[in-house]
Parts: sequence; structure tokens; C-alpha cells
Amino acid sequence: MAVEQIQFPIPVRQLQRVVADVPTEVLVALFADRWLVLVSQVGNVGNLFLATLDNPDLAFLSPQSPPITVRPLLGGTQDEVLLRLYASQILQRITAGMAKVSGMGAPYAELVQTSGPTPPPLVVGLALKRRMGEGGVLSEADRTAFNQILDCVCECGGW
Repeated sequence: MAVEQIQFPIPVRQLQRVVADVPTEVLVALFADRWLVLVSQVGNVGNLFLATLDNPDLAFLSPQSPPITVRPLLGGTQDEVLLRLYASQILQRITAGMAKVSGMGAPYAELVQTSGPTPPPLVVGLALKRRMGEGGVLSEADRTAFNQILDCVCECGGW
């Protein structure tokens, strides 16, 4: 399914993909003061995190690895460390991909461009099927799914 873009009342883009044999939905909404990214494999919003750049004014110096703080807003889970990693990596990829916004639809691109060279705080909702292997170690399939989910978010957001 192609990325669906809705312009009213706020710019929203969403897509559906199959990641590691699991249907996965991604939604990106750009509010004026925060951006929202929801990733669900179970049909709900899941745990919410706030990911922020520690120093947005300097993020352009190292867009591949800006210092990021992630804190939980709602929910709690035994996979919190992994979910924090997802939230951090999503913000890192958005920061690194901000130069690609010119390919988006006009209203969406204008809103992204008003944020400056770095994204505003990011609210990330994650509801993922549990995949942890033996002893809490990620398998190669888990790592592949992790990267596929990050790719889906970037495709949906246009980064």
C-alpha cells in the first residue's frame, strides 16, 4: 500500500507494511509544537515516549548521532529498553533525513520546513509484537525487523 497523505486538520501520513510476517501500521502527524509517530503491530497506540534532541542548535553538526533523551510518557513494559532504543533511533533517522523534505506534498513540506533544520520533540507510540529471544538477546531476525520498522517510519514521514 502506498503512503496515504491527509491534509486536514493537520498533515498526517500513514502506511501499512508486513514486517517479519507481522502486519505493521505507521502513522506520522506533524503538529506545530511536536511530531507524532505511531508504530503498531497489535492495533493500538501502545507505550508513549517523548524523544528530544539534547541540543537542537548543534544537532546539524552531527546529524547521524545527535545526543537524544527519551523518557516514557505512558505505559510500562518489560521491553522498555528496546522501545526506548526504537524511539531514539526514529528521532536520529528523522534528524539525519531532514534534508529530504522537498519530496513531500506542499503543505506537509512547508510545516516540516518551519521547524528549522532539526525536528521538534517527537512523541513516539510503540505497540510491537514481542520478539525477544533467549535471555533477552535479539536474534538476527529481530535486528532485521528493527531496521525494517525504522525504514517504514522514514518512508511514511518522507525522511
